[in-house]
Amino acid sequence: MKRLLQFLFNYRLLALIKKEFNQIRRDRRLAISLILPPVVQLTLFGFALSALDFYLGTPLEVVIVGSPSPELDKLLRTVWRTYLPNRVIANCHQDYQQAAAVVPLFVGRDALATEPTAFVCRANTCQQPAHTSTELVSQLIPTDSRTPVAGS
Repeated sequence: MKRLLQFLFNYRLLALIKKEFNQIRRDRRLAISLILPPVVQLTLFGFALSALDFYLGTPLEVVIVGSPSPELDKLLRTVWRTYLPNRVIANCHQDYQQAAAVVPLFVGRDALATEPTAFVCRANTCQQPAHTSTELVSQLIPTDSRTPVAGS
């Protein structure tokens, strides 16, 4: 008797689920009202978590200045290819005074602009200016996280 009740319950439940899916397939407004709100909520929740993490953490500030050249492109590629959560990246390749008036990160950073230069700052403390991509990588990634993984 118990098995029969379980079978009937499962059969009715399956029939009900099938009926509801058929109704969702027929009525596009219902499908949109069931799918769109959770997607929007998940997206907004992700943005809110990202903003909270940025607010509570200490963002890494990277300023790259210099005339357009292959060396400048290498520095930019290095910054963009390195995973850096909570980062602020500023790039200026012309008119430093106007850029410094708009973005405070550029203030005093054009003195070394004879060659492409990257400045890496954490918590209002800047490291030595980097002129090559290897110097830049060593400043972007802390030394304790660059230790090789066993077996690699």
